[in-house]
Amino acid sequence: MRRLRSVLIASLAVAAFGQDRVPQKGAQVARYVSDKYSFSVGVPTGWRVATGPDAGLPLFVNFRWSLMQAQLVLPKGGATIHILAEEDLPGPHAHYALDDWADFDQRGAVHDTATLRPFEIPPSAGVSRSIILSFDEKTYSPSVQQEHDVTVYWEFRGKRFATHLFYVVGDPKAKQYEGVLAEIMRSIRPL
Repeated sequence: MRRLRSVLIASLAVAAFGQDRVPQKGAQVARYVSDKYSFSVGVPTGWRVATGPDAGLPLFVNFRWSLMQAQLVLPKGGATIHILAEEDLPGPHAHYALDDWADFDQRGAVHDTATLRPFEIPPSAGVSRSIILSFDEKTYSPSVQQEHDVTVYWEFRGKRFATHLFYVVGDPKAKQYEGVLAEIMRSIRPL
C-alpha cells in the first residue's frame, strides 16, 4: 500500500506546485468537482487541493507543497487525504467488493491495530454503502516514519472508491484530521 500511495502522491504533488489553492476562512466553501465520476466534494478550509494531470481525483494536504519531504515523508503536523477510484488502481484491487478491498489493505497493518466498521454518510450524498478501516502501517526499518491510515471505502453509482487519510502515528491532532475526513465524506454530492 505504501508503494502505491507513494506513486499516487508523487504524481499529484508534481501537479500541485502550480495549484496551491487554499480556501479562506469566511469564504464560500470551495468544492472539488469530478466530471468523470459525477460528484462533488467539499474542500476543507485551510487545506490545499491538487488533482492529477488528467482531471483525476483530489489530494488534500494541510501543509505547503514545498514542505513535502523526500520519500514523501510527512512534515511535522502534516496530513494527507486523497480519493482513489478502484477502476484507476492496478492489478489486485480490480473488481474487489468494499470488504475485500479493506481486507487487502489491512495486510499492511501492525498486528492488533486494525478496526473496521460501518461509516454513516447522509442519503443526500448518493453513497450506497461505506465502511471505515483504521490502522497503524507496518514499517520495516527504524528510519521509516510510521503512519496511521484511516480509509473510508465507499460505493457511488456502481463504482467503488477509497478516501485515505494519512498522518504520523502519535500526532496530537489525530482526532482533528479524522474529523476533516468525516467532513469531506459527508460533503459528497451527486452532480
